[in-house]
Amino acid sequence: MPGWKSAFLAIVMMLVSGYVSAGIVWAQAISDSSSEKLTYKEDFNGDDPELMLGGQIEFDQTDRPWVKKVEKGRLVFVNDANPRATHYDIINWARFEGTNSLTRLYGRAMAVTVISNNSGKGGAGIAVLTSKRGDYWLFAVASKGKYHVLRKERGRLTLAYSGEHAALKKRGPNRISYRVLGNELVFRGNGIEITRVPFDRLKSREIQLALAAFGRGTFEFDDVVFRGRKTNKTSGSKIKKIKPGKLKVLVPSGAKFERLEKNDQKRSASPSSGGTRF
Repeated sequence: MPGWKSAFLAIVMMLVSGYVSAGIVWAQAISDSSSEKLTYKEDFNGDDPELMLGGQIEFDQTDRPWVKKVEKGRLVFVNDANPRATHYDIINWARFEGTNSLTRLYGRAMAVTVISNNSGKGGAGIAVLTSKRGDYWLFAVASKGKYHVLRKERGRLTLAYSGEHAALKKRGPNRISYRVLGNELVFRGNGIEITRVPFDRLKSREIQLALAAFGRGTFEFDDVVFRGRKTNKTSGSKIKKIKPGKLKVLVPSGAKFERLEKNDQKRSASPSSGGTRF
């Protein structure tokens, strides 16, 4: 009997030791993970405009009255005819610095410098497309420290709000940005929050981002930046979980640690560029 008890106790201690050791390996693997910042920048100083922003600006597209060109290191949208026309070009993907692959942008952080020389209501800014049918919020900065918020929903475009803000320069360039915060889209100008609009966070994987302008005038874009994060994991043991019903011990089984993730669901994209009238 004493021998049987000793053997049983040895088995229990071995299992407990294995569980604790595997837990330590799991914790170590997680602690070794790091979050690396990713950046993509387009300054429009290249030799070939067709390659800028990954070739996603369609210079030869007919979208009257809009004309698009690169001039003096800036992307320029020109509309000298229709004061109620809008135009946007969607940037769906980018190759972040230090990587060799293309990444879908979805709702990544975005910033751009804009200059608006508008006649009447108009401005240059960021459009955030929020559904497959082309609904969007457009935050546009005009001259004289003014800004406009446009909403397109179910095919109807409206000027939702116009205002002024001390953070916006009355002349020269303004740096604007956007991000998702809870159930809102937050737009900033020169580092200061300008306005927020409602947004269904559950649809954040459907977000598409675009450079946009509306109204009559000349609208310039420069230093477009997208930012994201990539989780890097150091080499170590690959961890597997025992199926339910068995002892839940984490077992090393190879030379690599991987985090299980669900595959992203493929979604059809909205048209890469477009416009309308309001």
